[in-house]
Amino acid sequence: MKNSSMTADTAARARRLNIARGSGRSQGGFTLVELMVATTIAVFLLGGLFATVQSTRRAYGNQNLLSQLQDNERLAMSLMASDIFQML
Repeated sequence: MKNSSMTADTAARARRLNIARGSGRSQGGFTLVELMVATTIAVFLLGGLFATVQSTRRAYGNQNLLSQLQDNERLAMSLMASDIFQML
């Protein structure tokens, strides 16, 4: 008799622990909603990063073209100056 009351006590204690832990539900993972929210945030962050990279690449290209234009202007000015000095 004592043995069966000990098992009943142990079972009752185990049930109380399960209730205290959230009705025995395992808490070891992410829910679908959490994953969807994380994915949405990641997509927005990656989109912003992509836009920033594209803008930086465009600015680099524009600066490269501007420097080539300035080099061409400098060459033209030096050629014109040498021709003018030769005429005098």
